[in-house]
Amino acid sequence: VSFSDDGGGHWSKPRQLTTALPGPNCEASIASAERNGSWQLFAAAPSNTVVHDDRGGLLRAGLALYTSADGERWEKLRTVDANASAYSSLLVLPQARSLLCLYEAGHGTAHQAPYGSIRLGRWALPAHGGA
Repeated sequence: VSFSDDGGGHWSKPRQLTTALPGPNCEASIASAERNGSWQLFAAAPSNTVVHDDRGGLLRAGLALYTSADGERWEKLRTVDANASAYSSLLVLPQARSLLCLYEAGHGTAHQAPYGSIRLGRWALPAHGGA
């Protein structure tokens, strides 16, 4: 993770994210927002990447939102979708104080069906430091 305070003109020294964030070897989405003079990170990642479907394959499930002030310690904010869910994209709308998450979703549990729809969730941006 690297930060820029001037719109991308200059960047901080890169820091590796911790493996405490679930699914570190899986696609995840990260966004940031300035909150009360400091930066808050948000991540969307499946909390379960070892769910087997009926054909013996692996499905991602339990997409969740996490927050961190430093990229090392993460706090779970909420479960976005407890069922089959993957490939997310986060967007912070600072003026609306909202966090959007666009993601691929399944029907029923991960055992019942593959991903079949795209969903958009919107939540109020939490106060700095968590839910």
